Amino acid sequence: MIDLKKKIIKVLITLIISTTSFSALAHDEINLKGKFQNIDTNNDETISLEEFKNFVLENRRMNRLERIFNRIDNNSNGEITIEELELFQKKFREKQKS
Repeated sequence: MIDLKKKIIKVLITLIISTTSFSALAHDEINLKGKFQNIDTNNDETISLEEFKNFVLENRRMNRLERIFNRIDNNSNGEITIEELELFQKKFREKQKS
């Protein structure tokens, strides 16, 4: 049981750190307590399985949304124009036909 807890803690810390930018890591700006508090949504100073699952799922959703956004943003300027959206729609429709 202790080994399982250690593994869960290690995974949790890895997930928390992975959501922090590399530059923040390089400048030692990680606020582990703040991250922990963000995950601990009921503020009981523990992270339940439900809170942990919500944290992981939310990060997966955000990563997926970022990938979709980046696929539409052809010139990678961080903004989507109507032209880029129309081009994405055209490519999507062509892909659906094949």
